[in-house]
Amino acid sequence: MTLKSKHAKTGSCEILQNYLEKEGRALAHAVSPSVADSVQWGKYMDDVRCVMDKDAGRKFYHFIISPDPKDKLSAQAVLELAKSWVEENYSGAMWAIEIHDDNKNHITHAHVALNAYNPQTHKKIHRDRDMIKQEVRSLDRLSLERGLSVLPDLYDNDTRQAKAPTKAELEMREKGMRTLKDQMRDAIDLCAPYSRTFNEFSHLLDKQHVSVKINKRAGYVYGITAPWGEMFCKDYKLGKYYMREHI
Repeated sequence: MTLKSKHAKTGSCEILQNYLEKEGRALAHAVSPSVADSVQWGKYMDDVRCVMDKDAGRKFYHFIISPDPKDKLSAQAVLELAKSWVEENYSGAMWAIEIHDDNKNHITHAHVALNAYNPQTHKKIHRDRDMIKQEVRSLDRLSLERGLSVLPDLYDNDTRQAKAPTKAELEMREKGMRTLKDQMRDAIDLCAPYSRTFNEFSHLLDKQHVSVKINKRAGYVYGITAPWGEMFCKDYKLGKYYMREHI
């Protein structure tokens, strides 16, 4: 599951709605309770900003929520996830969701239009770095609760203490590539906070295509699929924070 924020400091909600509903491509649709006109929601949001004298600066935020194609979500499932996400992160705000599958591979995804003015707080919405982190982690948690795939948390690197990388791993990183060990660490960083038992940890890792088992020395052995077959790695080789006693 990925979350993208489109940079759109100009334009209007009405223009965005016209784009999202062009040629009847929206598969499903929803608006927040604070949007009184579900048909012309774009114009309604713009009018509210103007009436409240909050039209200067940013007009709206545009997010795209895209599931992993392997999850094969229906339009209604993506709509439900997007609604849960925006309600959790922007309670009381004015929003509209349009569901599309108009990309190259016809992957169902959600467009979320968020009015920059929140009628509940009577203030403009300003996203800082902490809010952006929260948005991503909120979507990750909601996805994991539904058994969906998620991306590694790129904002949390505080606990990584990896062993020195090999020459081949360094060369891959210089080319902007993620090593298999990096991918294992990413999956563990993502799943460990949501796991209370070994079975939960194993189940969530499996969703990220990483396996885990307990070896004879009572440590963890992680596995990941490589082009030449499955690669296994003992926990201490990833760094002490990936060892069983630290998970």
